[in-house]
Amino acid sequence: MTGDEPRTRFLNVDLDVRGSNDLTPLTAAVGDALYVLHHEAGVFASFELNESLATPAEAINKLIDHLEKLPTPARDAWDRADKRSFNVGIGAADRPYSTEYALPPQTLQRVVSIGGEIAITIYAPETAKP
Repeated sequence: MTGDEPRTRFLNVDLDVRGSNDLTPLTAAVGDALYVLHHEAGVFASFELNESLATPAEAINKLIDHLEKLPTPARDAWDRADKRSFNVGIGAADRPYSTEYALPPQTLQRVVSIGGEIAITIYAPETAKP
């Protein structure tokens, strides 16, 4: 195996929020710390950090740090949302044979304490381009 072959890797954590109430206060309040990936008619929003972190746990904890500092209208929008998902993105490859990303109990407790869930998206290996 050469050093330039694709490897399974942690990509990022997207924070996906869905609700029947307007999420605009939430998207307006994230500031420069989070990038708004998508905002659909006020009822769906997806965010990610404006920085890359090494592990899913680090990214989730950093997202929660930002959520805990939200002003009241934004936090109310978060609390009223029907779904609050920390979606861990993994880019798959043939090597290594297996890769593990653990979420420590403290991180899981923080996710639960703010009404969140953990989701995992595994992206297929990238194919070689001619």
